[in-house]
Amino acid sequence: MLFERLKKQKFPFEQIKAISVSGQQHGLVSLDKVGNLTRQKSNLWNDTSTAEECLLLTEKLGGRL
Repeated sequence: MLFERLKKQKFPFEQIKAISVSGQQHGLVSLDKVGNLTRQKSNLWNDTSTAEECLLLTEKLGGRL
């Protein structure tokens, strides 16, 4: 694994501030080192909780083109 290889090379893990994920983020479930979820709730790519706000912004910016 990547982290094992970096550990062997004495990578300074304590300097890591954040990790970005791309490519498979639509189905990503992040776990901590003992296998528990890192977040109680994770919004997926198809989340519609901001649909009303999106409509309001669209109208304020002149509507759909």
